[in-house]
This record gives sequence, C-alpha cells and structure tokens, in this order.
Amino acid sequence: MLLLSLVTFCPFTGVGRGTHEILLANDGSSDGTARIMARYAVRYPTRIRNISTGGNLGVSANYQHCFREAAGNHIAILEGDDYWTDPDKNARQADFLASQPEAGAVFSRIELFDMAKNSRRVQQRQENLPLLLADEHFARNQHLNLTANFSSIIFRRSLLLGSPLSIYHPRLSEIALAFYLDRIRKIGFMDKVMGVYRLNPSSVWTGADQMGQREQAIATRAGALAFARPVHQAVVRQRMLDKQQQLEALQAQNPQTLKRQGG
Repeated sequence: MLLLSLVTFCPFTGVGRGTHEILLANDGSSDGTARIMARYAVRYPTRIRNISTGGNLGVSANYQHCFREAAGNHIAILEGDDYWTDPDKNARQADFLASQPEAGAVFSRIELFDMAKNSRRVQQRQENLPLLLADEHFARNQHLNLTANFSSIIFRRSLLLGSPLSIYHPRLSEIALAFYLDRIRKIGFMDKVMGVYRLNPSSVWTGADQMGQREQAIATRAGALAFARPVHQAVVRQRMLDKQQQLEALQAQNPQTLKRQGG
C-alpha cells in the first residue's frame, strides 16, 4: 500500500456540490512528483494545498500529518498509483454518510489493475455485502479486509482525528482501521465500482516476495488484534497463525533466507 506519493482529498459535506479542498503530501519521492505538485498548487491556489514537509516521514506519519491538516468534514484518500473512475465518487459517498448517521465511513467496490499482467478484475469478496457492515462481516472474510484499499473509502474526519496513536503501528492498515471504526460506528457499503487500485510491482506490498508479503500480513493482523472485539480475537489470531505457517513453509523451502536472517 505504501507509495512515496500520497494524495489526500479532504472534502466538505456535499463534495462536488459544495466546497472541498485537495491536500497534496509528497513523502520524499525523487521522480519529479514534487515539481508537478508545486505546479498544480500554484495553478489552483484556492483549491489545492501542497502540505509536503520536504522529507520522508514514513507512511503512518504522513497519514497523521494529512489528517491534522484537513479542514473538511469528510476525508477521502488517494495514493499516487490509484485513481477514481467515477467523478461523483466523493459526492455519492458524502451523501451516503449524510443519510446514514450510524455509519462512520463508507466504501465502494473497487477494480484491481495488475500492472505486471495488464489485467483487471473486481473483488469477489465485495459481492453481496449489506448496506451497513459491522466487525462480524470483516471477521468472516479470510483476508479480514473487505474494503481492499483506502482509495475506495470516505471517512468522517472526526473519527480519524480521534483514533489512538497505536493504530498507526506498525502501519495504518485497512484491517485495523475497520475493527477500530466498528467500535464507534458501522461501515457503509455502496455496490458500485468507483475507482481502481493499481497492483504496482514496485510497491511495498505487491512488489514484496511471498515471504515479505506473509511478514507484512502477520504484522497488520497483529495491529488489528488490538482493536478487534473479544468475540473476534480468536479469529484474528487464527488468521495470524495461518500466515505464520505459510511463512514457515516458505522459509523451509528456502533455507538461505534463514541464514541471511541469522536463523
């Protein structure tokens, strides 16, 4: 999920029909992103704010920085490789939250674009979901993740600002955030594809080898365990154990990895 260029959209109520702002936060990339962002901020000074710090904060600290700077009632996140296909995505989701006060966030269906294979697919796990979800829906999914990617979601800003610092460790993840939000409000779902999540072979997750992905999966599920209700903690632990067993099987196939790690 971690990309060097992070674009955070912080819409006010009624996005597309009211006032909104666009916050750009570049996390130390060296590919010309900073120059492009600066150019857009100058061109649209009343709409775009470049809040980059000039260094590499790391993904979690950059998220926190963006959330603090946001002025709107709702926040939508768009990372550098991903994009929205529905121009009314934020407006539709803001309207949903206005009509569903018990929802703290809402996500839509998302298309996955595998850049290495030049192929596209939708997430089967997002089929036949109810209008409002609770933690049991996420716990029943083998991945513990129904949202797939932050770019499909819009949040109430107050919930993000009120989130504990521990949710950012080891990194902010869709899984931990879903279990945290459920303790406060439900999570809405819109059965419409509104964006694309690019599986970039150079990204932290997609670009990792199988062992690296298992290690990341264990860490994110450990983070989610801290926020899961007691009734779901056994399921989260089992998912962690599944990933640990997969990791050990891969390590057994590649003993040189263990030697490099000092095992």
